Amino acid sequence: MLQIQRIRQEPEAIIDGLKKRGIDATQTVHDLLEMDGERRSIRHKMEEKQA
Repeated sequence: MLQIQRIRQEPEAIIDGLKKRGIDATQTVHDLLEMDGERRSIRHKMEEKQA
């Protein structure tokens, strides 16, 4: 299983690795990174309100 930290750090390497296995994950990786950014933003806002 891929760790989100690695996907954040090396999205192109992940995409290239999956392409070698016959999987086009370009859009999936970009969607995942967008959702992760939204999740991190929401979490940050929640933590600010709790402080």
